Amino acid sequence: MIENEKQYRITQRWLHNFQKSLKTQELVTSDNPLLQQIYINSLKSIISELSDEIKQYEALQNQH
Repeated sequence: MIENEKQYRITQRWLHNFQKSLKTQELVTSDNPLLQQIYINSLKSIISELSDEIKQYEALQNQH
């Protein structure tokens, strides 16, 4: 859970980096499609978790 502005900014940067990695990975042709799909799914999961944390923090900030 994000508890302050510093963590919020760091989480936003991590989210951006994971989104860039996902876009790159989706364009790559792999010798092992199953492994690539596992990696893509992992990135999507992390992106989802970070996005949820950001939304929760923003909702809490908007209540104040």
